[in-house]
Amino acid sequence: MKQARQTASKWPKDRRVAEVSFAVHNILASIADEEERFATILTPPPGRARWTPDEANRRTGRQVVKPVTPQQKVSAIHG
Repeated sequence: MKQARQTASKWPKDRRVAEVSFAVHNILASIADEEERFATILTPPPGRARWTPDEANRRTGRQVVKPVTPQQKVSAIHG
């Protein structure tokens, strides 16, 4: 419940994107700069039609579920 409140506080209703999951909103909420956060959610990663939790984790520097790059694979092994 606390996490939902924190995420909602970072995403005013008029800035939420209906097609983007709560999980992605939650991950992207860690972007401190408000304008950067709001712009980021409107621009899916290159070659993608929409945000996924893994793409949001990549954008914020967090560990991903499905590593792609060599560095992500090394981090997954050590994590």
